[in-house]
Amino acid sequence: MQVEQQAPSTEQQRPESVQLMVYVWIAILIAEALHQVINVAVAIIDPSAMIAAAKQAGAQTEMLGDAAIHGVAIAAAVFSGLIGLGIVALLGWFVSLVWKAHKWAGFARRFLLIFGFYLAVRGLLMFGLTPGASHAPDAFFAIDGALQIFAAVAAVVSLIFNYREETWTWTGDKRP
Repeated sequence: MQVEQQAPSTEQQRPESVQLMVYVWIAILIAEALHQVINVAVAIIDPSAMIAAAKQAGAQTEMLGDAAIHGVAIAAAVFSGLIGLGIVALLGWFVSLVWKAHKWAGFARRFLLIFGFYLAVRGLLMFGLTPGASHAPDAFFAIDGALQIFAAVAAVVSLIFNYREETWTWTGDKRP
């Protein structure tokens, strides 16, 4: 049975690795929020890919008019963006838990660790993707790709700070 040590009080000096990890995560969260907004904007500008996917999936689109299908595609894009922003907000909460050395800071640090790996892998996969045919301006795709690559590089930096001994001590974790 492993006993976790108590996280230090916030009155103590916050380690530099924790400060830097939090600052990097704030930059990641801003980039991710912009990424979600751009995805919704592209889907609203040109929902043809979502409409084609709905028709190809065998949905009974004959009963619905084109305007209804268009509306559902826009609503799906907005809903997807809201889910993405919700995840960004959840990650922001976890960052604040680490910053405050909350009793759940260890869990939050581990969760940020997992998301850091996810963002790093997603950034690697960006180099193999090309945008599909779309009427959205190419600048949207260029900015979105740059944001995702930035988030990936920043996530790798956050992983380095996440593995530092003083970060583990701050969050009340014990190194294996």
